[in-house]
Amino acid sequence: MKHRVHQSFNLKDQFPEYAAHLQVSVDELEAAWAWMLENEVGFEYPRNSATQYMISYVNLEKTIEHPLARRFFCLLRDENPAPLVPMYGLNLETLRDRCLRVWEQLYNIVINKIPSHTIRLAWLRLGGAKIGKGSTVWRKTEVLGIDGIRIGDDSVVAWDCLLDGRAGIIIGDHVTIASHSLLIAG
Repeated sequence: MKHRVHQSFNLKDQFPEYAAHLQVSVDELEAAWAWMLENEVGFEYPRNSATQYMISYVNLEKTIEHPLARRFFCLLRDENPAPLVPMYGLNLETLRDRCLRVWEQLYNIVINKIPSHTIRLAWLRLGGAKIGKGSTVWRKTEVLGIDGIRIGDDSVVAWDCLLDGRAGIIIGDHVTIASHSLLIAG
């Protein structure tokens, strides 16, 4: 499984807080993390002076056999601003994900060219994007991972941008994104 999403640069420094939250010892949590590393649920990458920690971008909750590793994965997953991709197969989660991808492609092909802010914003909101009061997304802006987009109040995303929210994008209040910008999360 090679799909990963960034978690933090200081995960092991936060083990005491995570252990207290999960009501286990730090040693038990370290053993669960070691299991996650061995089974490609969690990942560590040395970067210059720090270590980057990642978790699987695919929601593996149902396949994790180690009980504490499953609880820890769920805790880390819920800290991520965007939902994880479901395990594919014949299930309701996969159907929902496929419908959402069709919804965003219809937006990218047809809706983003309509000159009405109201229609474009309504389409994005119905797809799961959180868009604040007074914010606009101008025409020809393409969106990937529609349900991972969070835009604050009175913000503007200008012409012909790309918002890749598959790993979560949070745009604050009173922000302007220039035309032809690419915002890629992860």
